Parts: sequence; C-alpha cells; structure tokens
Amino acid sequence: MLGIIYLLLCFGIGWVICSYGFPKLQGEVRSTYNNKNINLSPYMLLIPVWFICGVLAMTWSVYLTAIIVSYIGIDYPLTIVNAIIMPLGLIIWAIAYYKKLIKTRNKSNLDKIDSENSIIDNLDIATVIKEGIFIGLVTLLAFILMWSTFYVKDGQLNIGVSVFSDFSPHVGMIRSFSYGNNFPTSYSHFAGEDIKYHFMFQFLVGNLEFLGMRIDFAFNIPSMIS
Repeated sequence: MLGIIYLLLCFGIGWVICSYGFPKLQGEVRSTYNNKNINLSPYMLLIPVWFICGVLAMTWSVYLTAIIVSYIGIDYPLTIVNAIIMPLGLIIWAIAYYKKLIKTRNKSNLDKIDSENSIIDNLDIATVIKEGIFIGLVTLLAFILMWSTFYVKDGQLNIGVSVFSDFSPHVGMIRSFSYGNNFPTSYSHFAGEDIKYHFMFQFLVGNLEFLGMRIDFAFNIPSMIS
C-alpha cells in the first residue's frame, strides 16, 4: 500500500513541478512547433511528464537524504527517510493544490481554468475512443512484456531465459536497498566496482519493495507507467 502511495505522490509532485516551474506547459502541449493544433487530450502528454519529473524528484530526494542519514549510524535509513519525504511530498502537493485550485478560485481564475480545459470538451468522441484503445493496447502489451519475463509464482522469483543474466546484478542491487543498507552505495554484484547503469531505477524498485510492494510489482509497475 505504501508503495502505491509513493507512486501516486510521484504524479502529484510532478504536477507541482510542472505547474509552478513550467506554467506554460499545459498550453504548449496543445500545438506543434508550427503552431498547428494537436487533436489529442493534453493529458496524453502531461501525465507522462508529471510522472517522470515526480519520480526523479522523489527518488533522488529519498536517496540523497538516506545518504545523509546513514552517516549518523542508523542501520535502516530508508525507514526514517520515507517517513520524512513521503509526508513532506503530500504536504507540498496539498499546499500547491490549495493555492492553485481553491485559494485563487475567483471569477477570473475560473474563466481561465475553463478556457484552458475547453480543448478536452472540444475533442470529438472518435478521438477519445481512439485514445482509450491506444492506451489499452499499450497497457496490455506492457503487461505481457513485463510479467512474462519477471514475475513471482508459488513463492519463487521467475526470470525469462533471455534476460536472467542481466537481472542478476539488477536483483542484487535492488535487494541491497530493500533488504540491506547499501549506504554509501557500492556495486553489490562485483566487489570493488563502481556503480553501473540503471542505478537510480534499481534504487526506486528497492525502495518500493522496502515499502511493502512485492519485487515483481515494484519492478514492473514503474516500467509499465514509464
């Protein structure tokens, strides 16, 4: 449950970053560089941007804070760090939401919000149906790809025959965070080596597993969303 809340907070923090750091973004996603209208819901572009911005901000905040806390000598810094960062993220989102959609809700702002969102109302039903079908097909394809190569069944972790060698260092790094205390961080698969690629994604998955999400869900759900 905490892992799901973490991912939802990533969307929320991403919305805050984009809304206040890039206030013109919602208007820019409605047209091409040649100022031609894009006949799609702006959220087809905004939601992925929110997730990417939010997951980077949240995960780096957790990791860097965990590094600092680890120097105090605490065995499992993720417990304390998540207890700090997640409520803080929720507070930031709540304040931003209040300021943007409640506190400033006067007549002019309502007209502005209605104008910004009017494109959704103007989309024809055929476009909405096509978007729904597209999202459904992509989700189905992503589900098949992810859960056919990495899944838990009968208490055993199963990995596809073509990727098991790649997953050896992945699982090692993931478990070094979810079950271990890899702070300051070292490469768990080869002694004395520096950190390899996918490091921050491995930490994200490890933190989600630490928060109670089963490892295949922790790995596959962020992959599907991305």
